[in-house]
Amino acid sequence: GGMNPAEIIKRASEEGVQLALSPSGRISARGVQSAVDRWVPAIRQSKADIVRLLRPRGDGWSAEDWRAFFDERAGIAGGV
Repeated sequence: GGMNPAEIIKRASEEGVQLALSPSGRISARGVQSAVDRWVPAIRQSKADIVRLLRPRGDGWSAEDWRAFFDERAGIAGGV
């Protein structure tokens, strides 16, 4: 089974890959090239769902908000 889109964003960001949505609706992945290369296939596979998650929604959550939310959750899960 594959990872869900939120998990892909979270795990990629843990490896230093920042995903962002460009104005044209493409996903840009920034970070260490080897990590980006490793994540691109998973990102492509779930592209539509990831775009939906990255797009600022009606509730005003941006990708930054989600990242902060995940960092918080990861911190709690890690017992930090």
